[in-house]
Amino acid sequence: MEIFNDQGEPVREKKGGAGVYGAVPINAGLVLERTGGAKYRAAYFERFPNVWCHGDYGELTEHDGVIIYGRSDTVLNPGGVRIGTSEIYRIVEQFEEVTEGIAVGQEWDGDVRVVLFPRIQTAIN
Repeated sequence: MEIFNDQGEPVREKKGGAGVYGAVPINAGLVLERTGGAKYRAAYFERFPNVWCHGDYGELTEHDGVIIYGRSDTVLNPGGVRIGTSEIYRIVEQFEEVTEGIAVGQEWDGDVRVVLFPRIQTAIN
């Protein structure tokens, strides 16, 4: 497994899309074989040549550890800085006053801003 930047180059200690060179899981191979695979190829193989990109957003550490931040389709990009919504939720969940919430990207002045909608407990002492 590798982490790829937006140009399809493997990177370390930087966030990017997770993928695997050349290999595909057995289940994926069966789908390709049985269906001709046009939709499957479009979803998982068209981003970078010979790389199975499965949609996770993560980072490889200097010691070959892997941090998965969440799905790449839940990644926001305010000011060109990619941030996974799971990174926001991890912080928000530390506040006992917040029962749940959702973070979204909103188009704003030619960019994207992150807006958080928290649900606060009704009775806070």
